[in-house]
Order: sequence, then C-alpha cells, then structure tokens
Amino acid sequence: MAFYHTTPNQTKLYVGSGRVFIADVVSDPANAVWENLGTMSALAVTAKLATAQPSAVNGQHKKVVTEEGASIAFSMQEIDAANMAKCTGGLTTIEYVTGSAVSLTGDTAWKFAANTITVGKFYKFGNQSHSGTGGAIASPSSIVVTQGETTLTLNTDYEIIVDGFGEYGIVFKSGGSFDATAATAIAYTYTPIAKTIIHQGGKVTTTDKMVKIVNEQSDGRKIETIYYLCEFTEGGALNLKTDGSADLIDFNVTLEARNDTSKPVGSQLYEMALIG
Repeated sequence: MAFYHTTPNQTKLYVGSGRVFIADVVSDPANAVWENLGTMSALAVTAKLATAQPSAVNGQHKKVVTEEGASIAFSMQEIDAANMAKCTGGLTTIEYVTGSAVSLTGDTAWKFAANTITVGKFYKFGNQSHSGTGGAIASPSSIVVTQGETTLTLNTDYEIIVDGFGEYGIVFKSGGSFDATAATAIAYTYTPIAKTIIHQGGKVTTTDKMVKIVNEQSDGRKIETIYYLCEFTEGGALNLKTDGSADLIDFNVTLEARNDTSKPVGSQLYEMALIG
C-alpha cells in the first residue's frame, strides 16, 4: 500500500473556471465599471516572461527579466455588440437602427392578476424602448395604468423609475387609488431596435482595457485577478460551427496584458486577491 507523505490543505485547493469582466482603464480598479462578458466556450491565461543574460569575458552575470506579461484568450458565446467593441479595443463602430413603435394595448397590454402586486417592488417592463443612439434605453411612452374602470395616476399611484442597469420599470405606491386586490393592466408604447450593425476597418489604434477574472468556490472562497493594461492583439471574428452540432457560435479574442509603469515597481502587471 502506498504511503502518502502529505495531507492536502483543503482551504488552499481551488477548482473550476471563472467569470471574465472588462472595463475602461482607471487608476484604481475599485472605481472601474466592470462589464460581465458572460458564458464562454474557452478561457485560458498564459503568463509570459522573457529574460536575458549579459555577456562578460571574465565573469558571469545573473539573468535579468526583460519582459513580463500575460496572454488572455477567450471565446464569448454571448454575441453582444457593445462587449465585442470593448474587447477589440474600439476597432469597431456600432450603429443602432430603431424599428417602428409598437403599442401594447387591450389583450397585448402588460397584465397583473389580482393579489399579485407588491407595493414598493420594482417590476421591469418586458419591452424596453431604445433611443437608437448608443444602444441607450429610453422610457416607454404613452403609459396608461388601469384597474377596471379606474385609471391610476403617475407619481400618486405608481412611479416609473430606472434601475441600476439603465432599464425602466414600474413601482406601485400605497395611499392613492391603487388597489393590490384588483387586476391591473398597463398599456404602453415602445420602440425596439430593428438591427444592430457592427462596422470595422480603417482605425489604426486600439484602446487599452482592464480585465478581471473571478474564480469562486462553493464555500465562498474566491480568486480575483485584475490585469491593469490589456491590448487587443488577435481574433475578433465569429467562429461558425458545424450544422447539427451542439456547439454555439462564439467570438474569440486574445488580449495581451503588459506592465503599467505608472504603478510601483513589483505591482505593475496585475493584482491577485485570495478572498475568504
């Protein structure tokens, strides 16, 4: 029978992949606005280190580090134009084309059955109006909220608010005409995006980004790694798959992380936090 010389410390063992986030470069990563790049079919981080050893005719020099970096390669399964533009360092330009306004009234109105609404709770509109510029979301228009023959009053019986993701919803209020025991219907008009067009070609520079990779264990422990300066170097196209296969079309890119010389020596490439 084999003799095991070491008992593993379970608190120092990690498994699994991670979530990938991207953000504009800021001096303090705590102030960055991180965008989750969603599910991926591949994710690999490869450290890069180059050394050199000066020559001498009558002695021997130590090797010195001449380059530090990392290659961050991933394939995004969620085809999102804004995130694709971020990953390619702004080489692409996005054009949003708005469609025709759609009115949801009568049988197509947004409906709540009696005794299903909680006062103060945020209910997001199932369809969001798009402004057609920058992919921004605009408030649905012509909103009419009714309960039977009663038409509720904006800012008295309900409010239209924007959540932290820039999306619109409705919050019902007490003290007015709103009746939680009654069925409620919300008629409104929204303008969808008809299509999103991604243009590329002609730009000669890219914008650096920050990348964060978070691995989280089932017991709450985390490894959070932030690369300060990442440059798009490869990829940027859709990978089509075989008909009939279970594989999803993905968008693969490679970002190269390099030292941020504005930071102290020894802390210029990345920061890795072991949490929990």
